Formats: sequence, C-alpha cells, structure tokens
Amino acid sequence: MKTTAKTDIVNYVLGLFATLVLLVAWPRGKKGGPQKWTKITAQDMADPVYLQKLAEGNIGVIMGPASGGIGSLDLDDDQFAEEFLALNPDLRETLRTRGARGCNIWFYPEGDHVPSSCKLKRDGQAIADWRFNDCQTIIWGVHPYGGLYSFQNATQAIRYPFQKIQFPPGVTAKFIHPSGGSIITEPQNTEEPYFVSGRGERENLVHCHAFAAFGSGCFQG
Repeated sequence: MKTTAKTDIVNYVLGLFATLVLLVAWPRGKKGGPQKWTKITAQDMADPVYLQKLAEGNIGVIMGPASGGIGSLDLDDDQFAEEFLALNPDLRETLRTRGARGCNIWFYPEGDHVPSSCKLKRDGQAIADWRFNDCQTIIWGVHPYGGLYSFQNATQAIRYPFQKIQFPPGVTAKFIHPSGGSIITEPQNTEEPYFVSGRGERENLVHCHAFAAFGSGCFQG
C-alpha cells in the first residue's frame, strides 16, 4: 500500500469528529501497553512522521477534554447494545464502531456535570464502560482477538445531553439513579468526586487505576 493510501485512514478518522482529537499510535493488534500516551499533543498531530506511524498500526483516540470533549460508551454485549439503542434511538445517529463484540457509541456529552470514566455493571457483572477522562479507545486496526475494528455507523460524532441517556433495568454505575435507569443530575457526596465539567475544569477526579503505572488510563475492551 502506498504511503498516501495508508495515511488516508488517519484523515478519515479525524474527519469523524467536530474537534481535533488526539490519536495514539499502537502496534497492529494492540490496544494498550507501557506507552505514555497522555503526553501526545496537537503538535504531534501535525508531524508527518507520527501520522505515518498512526497509519501503520492500531489507532486510539484520547478521550475527554484533551480531544475537545469526546466521550464513548463501550457496550460489551450485542444484545445489551441493541437494548440500549432501543431506549436511546437518537444515539443511533452518531458515530458507532465495533471491536470483537458489542459496540462503541461516540458522542460529545453536553451538560454541567459530565461523569468521569467508570464501569457499568448488571447483576454484578461488568457490561459497559463510560470513557471520558484518563482513557483512550481504539477506533481502527486489528483487534487482539483477530479481525478488524469496523464502523457500524460511519458518521460524525454528535453532541448529546448526557442527562437524556436512559439505561436498561438493572444497570448500575455511580452516575445512574438507584431507583431506575436515569442519570443523576447533581454531583453526589462520595469519597472520590466523580463528576467533571464538560469543559474539563475538574478532570483530575476518578481515574482508571489499573494502568496508572504506565502513565495511562483505561483501554477499549
């Protein structure tokens, strides 16, 4: 493949977002590792050598304020993904990608209190991830289990009020009201505050600690 053809995928990915997103270059088939991707800047995104590196492997997107406020819901199960989209039909219209199963729903969350990254559970089992701060998500490349990451809805990510999102029965997370699937609209008094502004003023709140030793956060499943 010619160099120009390879770098076309980078331009294509960048065109799916209304803001400049910072992209992470991973080896093909990888979605994380001991790389301090939090150091990537807009200057890197203008470097032809770095852009070529992106084109030759897997591409991750740094989430949250660093990339203009982009977030994603990583739904780990096909049936759960359909259940979620049935409750939130507006989100069928935004960018949606797929790894080995389920999907990633990409959008710019709007509102005064956008929750920081955390896991969602159902019946005590992890079923999804909300990714906003201290995370990156793979959007293109080869999945570690084989096969390519794909675009289920290849359109630009939309802006959407986070508080409008509804979750299926039994789904729990710090930002979901315990009496049902609606979003808690005010920060709660917890040991670790877990809300950040959509403008990123309080982005140093809850982190995905598993990869902290590498200077990185959570990765796409």
